[in-house]
Amino acid sequence: MKILLCLTVLFLAASCASGPTKDVCSITKHDDDELYQVSINGKPINKLWYLKDDTNDIWDMLARDNKCMKRN
Repeated sequence: MKILLCLTVLFLAASCASGPTKDVCSITKHDDDELYQVSINGKPINKLWYLKDDTNDIWDMLARDNKCMKRN
């Protein structure tokens, strides 16, 4: 039981110690279509292009998961 408690405390301390990320999310519009791509620090998260609403959802999810900060 003590081992489980120690592991839980260690996990919580490690997850809280990381702090907020300094990576920045951005959205890039496709040149020809009404499609958008999400990037972190200028690098696309994948090769896919999304509709505006889907892009905003992905952007919010990444910010909520502390993968990046939102910036317009």
